[in-house]
Amino acid sequence: MKLAAGIHAIRNNPKLYIGDCEPSGQILATGLAGCALTSGARRVQIELLTDEWISVSAERDWITPSLPEQCKDRPLTRVFVSLIPQFGGRQNEIRYEVIVSAFSRGLALKSDDTWITALGDDPPELVRKCITEARFAVVFKPQSGQCL
Repeated sequence: MKLAAGIHAIRNNPKLYIGDCEPSGQILATGLAGCALTSGARRVQIELLTDEWISVSAERDWITPSLPEQCKDRPLTRVFVSLIPQFGGRQNEIRYEVIVSAFSRGLALKSDDTWITALGDDPPELVRKCITEARFAVVFKPQSGQCL
């Protein structure tokens, strides 16, 4: 998959998307958790896992139901490479999944028992075992190496 213009835009001008903050795991995880809550998740959990991986999980899929109609027939991984509006958020706000992707070395999505790797290598088995109870989760390994 070609690296999308969305990721390039974020990496080339990070202050526009995350302000003056270093894109640490804490900044990325809290932004993604906020996106999940805005998108309809009711219970969101952030966990620092092993090997610098972080998990943001919820009781249900927060991505698919809140996508614009024109994006619903595209692969779910599209949200990790494209600038997509955040419905229910602030004016001109974009979904946070692409921001997490822009500053991560690895990223995967868990939906029920299915794993989809969106960036880098698959998460190690130890990481997968940490979130077996989660119905829906995004796990990522920040580029900065600073988890929280």
